[in-house]
Amino acid sequence: MWLTKREKEILRIVIELYMEKGTPVSSRMVSKKKRDFFSPATIRNDMLSLEEKGYLYQPHSQSGRIPTTKAINYYLKNLIDESKIEIPELNFRDLSGEFTDLTNFWKAVSQNLSSFSENIGFIVAPSFFSLSFTNVKFLKIGKGKIIIIIETPGGLVATRVVKVKEELLQRDLDEFSVYINTHYRGKSLDYVLKDVYINAKREQKKLLLFISVLKSYVTNRDSKFEFYFDGEEKMLEKTIDDDVKRIKELVQILENRDKLIKLLSEAKNQEDVSVFFSPLIGEETYEDFSLFVSDYQCGDEMEGKVGILGFRRLNYPIVYNLVKKTAKSLSGILGENL
Repeated sequence: MWLTKREKEILRIVIELYMEKGTPVSSRMVSKKKRDFFSPATIRNDMLSLEEKGYLYQPHSQSGRIPTTKAINYYLKNLIDESKIEIPELNFRDLSGEFTDLTNFWKAVSQNLSSFSENIGFIVAPSFFSLSFTNVKFLKIGKGKIIIIIETPGGLVATRVVKVKEELLQRDLDEFSVYINTHYRGKSLDYVLKDVYINAKREQKKLLLFISVLKSYVTNRDSKFEFYFDGEEKMLEKTIDDDVKRIKELVQILENRDKLIKLLSEAKNQEDVSVFFSPLIGEETYEDFSLFVSDYQCGDEMEGKVGILGFRRLNYPIVYNLVKKTAKSLSGILGENL
């Protein structure tokens, strides 16, 4: 809905006061900021208009107003200059060189987001079997045990140990490695398995042996996604003594992270960064929290999610740009052309 120049300025002041104070913003507070420009009556009328247009809401009849999700999205896209927002340099390409193991890399990314935002940074990452690979290798590491090693397009390495009933020779596993790399480079092991079943009649011996190697692992895995997060302590440090209710809700969100993954994986972002206030996770609504989420690309087949979970009062421009820049960097590393 169209806003007047004055409404835009008042909305900007309300949001910035809310970020600073963390409490509902009254017309008197706005008036102090713009004493020489707008009269108190003008400010009250414009704040009422902004409420009617869905940009502000009044949590209690005697309180001031706080910005809605619609207001924050408008503010981030229309009322600030992104080039003037100073955020830490996030060089995830250097990080991927430091942490060649993919799991450690995910953890490092979430720790970086947490450290820079002082909230919870999280990664919803494709599971081992959903990752695109440039190279895969099968190695025998003991009786009934095989280790699968895959290299991602960005040069990161992921491994999984699987138990097998059949006793396999290393030369058979070497043949599997060559076969998979020759026919399926750039795909995921999930894709390989589906294709294996389709082609089983044509190359039954090789392919059924491959299925036997992976069968126990495939049937036991729960999700196409894995969840990494860091920073709950940083959030709790910022709470006050009577914030027990919010602390309990935070713990609930973390304990219900499978529901959080489901929510995020089903929500396809239409913007660079999606903003959620009072997110619905499972059957619970968390009134005091906000989510900033963006997609990143993992090859042709999969997308992951990266974001920050915090209390409703955040430094919106910094958090927004941290998430946006992180998603872009991860897509560059993990979605490189094969």
